[in-house]
Amino acid sequence: MFLMIGITDGEQDLHYHWHLRCGQCGAVKDLVFFMTFTQLLLFFLPTVKWNRHYYARCTTCGTVYELDPQIGRRIEHGETVEILPEYLTRISTGSGDPYEPYGNAGRRTKQCPNCGATTDSTYDYCPHCGTKLN
Repeated sequence: MFLMIGITDGEQDLHYHWHLRCGQCGAVKDLVFFMTFTQLLLFFLPTVKWNRHYYARCTTCGTVYELDPQIGRRIEHGETVEILPEYLTRISTGSGDPYEPYGNAGRRTKQCPNCGATTDSTYDYCPHCGTKLN
């Protein structure tokens, strides 16, 4: 019998936006919310997630805030939650590019030479196409 298992990190958009003043750039814009996690893969299918962290990113400057875990879980389960400034802790200053993953949240990344995907620097192989990363 052949069994394939693996552990990987992931990021999931929570499809939640909240209009709030960014503490970094001062813009009153939407914050977009996402979750990072570690997951167990069984035959390439995600089975269990743990180590969940919830974040919000300013759509203007890219600053990333960590969200209170209780509020993050409520958003993940589909609740509409009023986001108050005290629920957010700034963890990185935006790079100016709101589409750069994590802003400058201290995570290093690698880019796959084959498919161009951006991955965590700890990966040896691209999770998208399987190419060995430098």
